[in-house]
Amino acid sequence: MADNSIPPHQDSSEDSSVESSAALKGAFARFMSERFDLHEDAAYEGQTLESVRRGVPFKGANLWILMFAILICSIGLNVNSPAVVIGAMLISPLMGPILGIGVGVGIFDFELFLTSVKNLAIATIMSVAVSAAYFYCSPLSEAQSELLARVSPTLFDVMIATFGGFVGIIAVSRKEKSNALPGVAIATALMPPICTAGYAIAFQEWYYFAGALYLFFINLVFISFSTFLLVRFMRFSRHTFVDSNQERKVKLWIYAIVALVAIPSVYTAYNTVEESVFRNRAKRFIEEECIFDSAEIIAQNVSGSSRDTSRLIELVVIGKTISDDEIEYLRKELADYGLQDTELRVMQDTEDEPGVTSAQLALLQEQSAMNALYQRKSEDLSEKEKYIQKLKAQLTAKSQDTIVMTSIIQEASVLYPEVEGIRFGKLQSGIVKSDTVPQLKVGAAWVVHSKPLTEEKLSSLGRWLAVRTKVDTVLMYK
Repeated sequence: MADNSIPPHQDSSEDSSVESSAALKGAFARFMSERFDLHEDAAYEGQTLESVRRGVPFKGANLWILMFAILICSIGLNVNSPAVVIGAMLISPLMGPILGIGVGVGIFDFELFLTSVKNLAIATIMSVAVSAAYFYCSPLSEAQSELLARVSPTLFDVMIATFGGFVGIIAVSRKEKSNALPGVAIATALMPPICTAGYAIAFQEWYYFAGALYLFFINLVFISFSTFLLVRFMRFSRHTFVDSNQERKVKLWIYAIVALVAIPSVYTAYNTVEESVFRNRAKRFIEEECIFDSAEIIAQNVSGSSRDTSRLIELVVIGKTISDDEIEYLRKELADYGLQDTELRVMQDTEDEPGVTSAQLALLQEQSAMNALYQRKSEDLSEKEKYIQKLKAQLTAKSQDTIVMTSIIQEASVLYPEVEGIRFGKLQSGIVKSDTVPQLKVGAAWVVHSKPLTEEKLSSLGRWLAVRTKVDTVLMYK
């Protein structure tokens, strides 16, 4: 009878292989645990909670710092200065009560939670009021790009706020404090949305108000939410006892609020991505297909998104008229670029429809005067060039014949203290005998003076003014 048993040395080999594999896995697990251990350099739990509680109240110095930071941020948005806005976010104390909300829910300290909510409400109302007052008094009313960037929040803002909240609570819970917390305040942009809401109130731009307030609410909810998650992950002691049913209800409320806040941002993020895709396709279509031998695109407008039913590409063209067959060919090419159902509108001067339409005028507002001049109908391009050169010559002659009186009046008030003002105009006089003899240029000056001027001073002023204004003779009138 054959012996089918496995030799003993094979058993020992397999056992050692299993042990080696287990040892390797254990070593890897220990390595990863040491790398990602949040308890290694953490401060005592009591110190972390005390640090959070100190940042919650808004009174005294904290409130004054907040108000001045809001004013700085509002000025930065008003003059479109990113550096000023970043500086304001660095000194803002708004992160304190937001972290307090997350920690309060995480450890079931409802007193800390309610105190944080109350102080955040005070800070928000005060900030919006200060910002609205500034923008109401500011002479600059135009919404700059730094301000407009805070009215259309997306899912990306949700992600920034979430990761920022993680960084914020980790930074607060360390023994050695770092500059991570100010960095979170910059990344999550807590102050600019509040200032934008103030701008919206000052100028009654309610669309801006809704967008800015929504961005601020996104930052508030998701910083607090990530703080709550990390506090539970680090197993902070609960402040009060809660049973499993109560804890489950609290978590359900938290997740429901988070979901409700996040849903609109997903929609806006999707729209942003779709619009970017459409614009990139339209740009590639214009660059690759809209190339004309004797015509030039001087303005273009792209509106809509990849899933919008009212997508439009508008081109304003100068030069040789593009035929209907060429335009129809371009419309057929749109499908090759994923631009189905996109309307292509080419605006140009034609014999049937001369002139410039209102849509063209809107597109050409930012074009130069030369481009606007090219829009006029002309049978010969060379004639247009001659006309342009003539205009340039007239502008040059006009600028040379113009005298800026501001500096002259300032100099006159120093040389002749009695003089308070001078009005000056050029007159032309004399007889032109030939093309080589220039006309005599005569200037007439009216002098406003606080003290009587002697004839000698008046004559001296006239001679000085003639030299200063480069005319042959100045006729002086008191």
